[in-house]
Amino acid sequence: MKYLLLFSLTFIFSTSNAYTQTLTADQIYSKANNAIVTIYTFDNNDNPISQGSGVVLNQKGWVVTNYHVYKGANKLIVKHGSKIVAYSNIISYDEEKDILILKIADRSFPSIPIGNSELLKVGQKIYTIGSPLGFENTISEGIISGLRSNKEKTENFIQISAAISPGSSGGAVINTKGELVAITTLTATKGQNLNFAIPVNDILALYNKTNIKQNNSTASENGFLYPVFVNNKWGYINNLGTLIIKPQFDYGDDFSDGLAKIKIAQKYGFIDKTGKIIINPQFDDIGNFHEGLAKIKVSGKYGFVNKKGEIIIKPQFEDANNFSEGYARVIEKSDFWTKKGGYIDKSGNYMISYEGADFDDFSEGLAAVNINGKFGYINKKSETVIKPQFSYVFPFREGIAWVCTSKEGVGVMASFSSDATWGCIDKRGDFIIPYQRFFWPNSFYEGLASVKLIQPNGISKFCYIDKTGNIVIQPQFDLPGNFHEGLASVKVGDKYGYINKIGKFIIDPVLDGAADFEGGIAKVWVGKSNAYIDKTGNWIWNPQNLQIVKQTVQSDEKIGFKSLRIGDNQSKYSGSINLINTNKSTSTYQYTPLDDDLYNLFDLRINKITLSFDNNHRLVEITLIKSYSGSNSLQDAFADASKIDPNLINLFGKQTGIIDINTTAELKLGRVWKTNSVTVKAYAEDYGMGNGTDLKVSITDNLFIQQSIKSGF
Repeated sequence: MKYLLLFSLTFIFSTSNAYTQTLTADQIYSKANNAIVTIYTFDNNDNPISQGSGVVLNQKGWVVTNYHVYKGANKLIVKHGSKIVAYSNIISYDEEKDILILKIADRSFPSIPIGNSELLKVGQKIYTIGSPLGFENTISEGIISGLRSNKEKTENFIQISAAISPGSSGGAVINTKGELVAITTLTATKGQNLNFAIPVNDILALYNKTNIKQNNSTASENGFLYPVFVNNKWGYINNLGTLIIKPQFDYGDDFSDGLAKIKIAQKYGFIDKTGKIIINPQFDDIGNFHEGLAKIKVSGKYGFVNKKGEIIIKPQFEDANNFSEGYARVIEKSDFWTKKGGYIDKSGNYMISYEGADFDDFSEGLAAVNINGKFGYINKKSETVIKPQFSYVFPFREGIAWVCTSKEGVGVMASFSSDATWGCIDKRGDFIIPYQRFFWPNSFYEGLASVKLIQPNGISKFCYIDKTGNIVIQPQFDLPGNFHEGLASVKVGDKYGYINKIGKFIIDPVLDGAADFEGGIAKVWVGKSNAYIDKTGNWIWNPQNLQIVKQTVQSDEKIGFKSLRIGDNQSKYSGSINLINTNKSTSTYQYTPLDDDLYNLFDLRINKITLSFDNNHRLVEITLIKSYSGSNSLQDAFADASKIDPNLINLFGKQTGIIDINTTAELKLGRVWKTNSVTVKAYAEDYGMGNGTDLKVSITDNLFIQQSIKSGF
């Protein structure tokens, strides 16, 4: 089991002899102590996940630790003595080498001089400083016990005798000159003093790959680079919108494992984050790197190459997936009913053979396999951990997997059948969410998963649930995304926006496409053009000068006007009014359901009214008003709030972000004439600082057309 250790480094390079200018333990502690921090991580419910150590790298507030300390976490806290230090973002990481560099807001802490791990010798004295078991800034003494390398995984380890424990991960390993030479990473639980550290030269290599250099103004603030298309060529920007790699490629993919796939003259190769070509374009088809290897296709067969472009596993498979947790799923031969293959290691050796209907990648130590028509899960020893019993399953993610039961067959189609029910199991096979009538579930990301529900009115929408199965964001979306960095893209009608974990729109649905946030920015589409935005919706990269039209009107003006045409069976309209420094502001929503030259005989049902406003305002009134001419058929169908829905009265004075009011049972009309319209008025009272907000009102209606005739008027 890995434990995080913290290291600190200053960009002061030394290649002098490691045995000169020897410092005592108390001198080393005095110089390095203030550069060591303690790191705590938490899940989506603020439950602690892990505790590790970290080392301050420079005056910019960069801190290095182990990747496994942060992996799977939703929240991170950095502690320095009695001080809680604000964490800004992730600068860069290398999951395979277990290195993570993050940024903190406080830039006052000192750093540690950097040594050269290539000069280390077995028997050399070293010291470690970290926070084992939460005992902050503990120093231990030891020696270099061995210098190890794993060529298969391109990993190097320094074996040390200095004691480390859970919580030490990411801590500093310092030589007798007071220089950082490694950071601790793991210990062998079945051994004694079998502890390992990551050489500082591997950390410096990550710096070079990510183009992060001291006093380099063109460096990316978070270590990520993003592909952009300019004048028919692809290049890369950082998260500040600065062009780092000039547009020069026929195609540019996202970076994965430190490299990005590019295309030149119909051939694929790879570049690093400086733009240097690492693998010359020579392949007709190649995948992205995962765990140090990338799959290639040659003469219709798949194999794998390393980061030097060398073929490690010769092309021989009919199909192959990327490596996941050390294994790759491969298929030698298949037909409609049967797949023959299994799981290979990075040398191409079969670790598990398989022949059956289907099998999936390993995820969190388990892989889904179909045995005799049912899905179950096996471990890496090919042992059945959860017996085959399900019609369809998902991979494990965040310790949970969706499983399906259906009477109508097995596999993907069974999961979409009318009698399919879904539930969630843990790694023991125990249900944590019992079978329910969910449709189209998606895996959990950051503690939440999207599922589709059919509502009482027969309309199906996506919502979000937590790991207990409770709905935390109500059904309202036509297409959901997964949560990344606290936000999820969602589609409402034909537009995309971003919501937070309470369902509040952070970026309104005004986009034509939206990808996940990564490193604080996301790729979006307006029309057929793409750009990048930050989490406030501001442009980071917008070379086409794209414009997003937002509908905002003044108080009491008609908004959201749109005609419902024959054949429509559901529409959603929304509008907003800006509340600026007022004690009482109103948002009025009005829509007319008919074209000017038609009248219809139908039932009109208002399914839902949604009000959204921030917590600086209190809802004080909501009213539905009848508005018609030339007809008394509406009678008093639209009246004041208490007659429409008694529950509305109870909403007055509420302080909340979003209110959904279901009025389906009350608002049913018979004959509706061409000039009839419905108005919703909502009043919000400002009891905060008066800095303004948006009070938004939207109506979802359902139209059941019975007859349509041309008007004679």
